Amino acid sequence: MSRVTMIQHINIQISDRERTREWYENVLGVPFALPTIRAYSNGHSTYIKDPDGNQIELVQHPLGLNDSKGEKVELVHDAHSLTWTRLSGFGPSI
Repeated sequence: MSRVTMIQHINIQISDRERTREWYENVLGVPFALPTIRAYSNGHSTYIKDPDGNQIELVQHPLGLNDSKGEKVELVHDAHSLTWTRLSGFGPSI
């Protein structure tokens, strides 16, 4: 007997809740549920449905970075200052 696991919804991280809401509602005509605030992170969460009725959760967590002592570190907002590198042994060789 095979066992099927149902996915109840997917979660997508967003960076700007208000801008995302405006785009979905005004451009795509997708209504939003009222957002909830997550007490542990002060982030926001809301739900939309795709055309097939599947539920999609949109989550915005406040950005922040702490060092090993728990001190806040300011994020660098320069796209050219950081780059992704592939670790040896992961992914195809080029």
